[in-house]
Amino acid sequence: MLLRFLAAIICLCSISCVQFKVIAEKKSDASSYITLKCNETEMTVDNSQEYCALKSTRCVLSGYKIDNKYEASHPKEAYYISCLIFDKTTVHMIPTKFFGTYVAVKYIDLSHSKIHKIADLAFELPLLTEIDLSANELISLTADIFAGANHLETINLSYNKISILDPQTFVKLRSLSDLNLSHNNLFNNSFGRDGIDWTDGMESLKTLDLSFNHLTYQHVLPLQAFSGLSNLINLNLRSNQIVIDYGAFSSNQNLQTLDLSYNKMTYFDLDYLLSLESLRNLYLHGNGISYADQINLDDVKTIFPELESIGLSENSFSCEVLSVIIKKMAKASIHLVVEDGMFKK
Repeated sequence: MLLRFLAAIICLCSISCVQFKVIAEKKSDASSYITLKCNETEMTVDNSQEYCALKSTRCVLSGYKIDNKYEASHPKEAYYISCLIFDKTTVHMIPTKFFGTYVAVKYIDLSHSKIHKIADLAFELPLLTEIDLSANELISLTADIFAGANHLETINLSYNKISILDPQTFVKLRSLSDLNLSHNNLFNNSFGRDGIDWTDGMESLKTLDLSFNHLTYQHVLPLQAFSGLSNLINLNLRSNQIVIDYGAFSSNQNLQTLDLSYNKMTYFDLDYLLSLESLRNLYLHGNGISYADQINLDDVKTIFPELESIGLSENSFSCEVLSVIIKKMAKASIHLVVEDGMFKK
């Protein structure tokens, strides 16, 4: 059966679609692999349940150059493909409805593809749940870039050059739970008006990574900055230039892990985070904090009854203060997380 429906598969290739021909088949206990040939280039289609749903197909495209001259021509067998992985492929631009009738696709990996532009409706795929666009050359995201992909749960946009993000880019994705925007060029005004309204309608989001950007809230992080993320569990703001104040993250009462390491908070008071009673992991590495009383160590378990670990390395504590911190953390049964070998693990 697998040979029958794969024999006619037409897949993305350079400039136009080309008929695949089965040239070899290998079987193992875990899965079956069909080696296909396209323009003298071999690739592998994997029917492994490890990557795809039962009775679906994983298609790996390797070594191609794809541009906006791509013309879709999809046989009925295209409906069986649920995973598309572009390996060492140069794409540059993804045009509207680039994936045509591959309506069963649930996972797309376009990482390291030199993409610099994505047209609106490029991912109009009703079953798509995860897409990896990391390590490309994207500069901006439009409002309708993910329109039609209403079931997206995970988006990885890390390691791009994104500095402009339309406030409506993600708000229609009601199933989105994991968004990675780390290692970009995002700054305060990248998110539209006041840098606030871009999270409106994103109640489903549970993990947000904005680390290694250029967010420079040097006076104070606006209280409404993440107000639309009422179910957020993990927030990574590491390596920006952020300062917070009392009431920060008051709309994120489900937050369990917060990373504020390597920002500009030379003064920090745990009372800033009084509303985060569910907090389990707090990382404050590399902020220049120098006094133990600034972090209210005696009250830490009262403020955060669920707290399991705290990271305070690469700050400006004296040896005497470090000794106090270690003793009080041990007494409260809180793990002291270490970076760069400052303490022995």
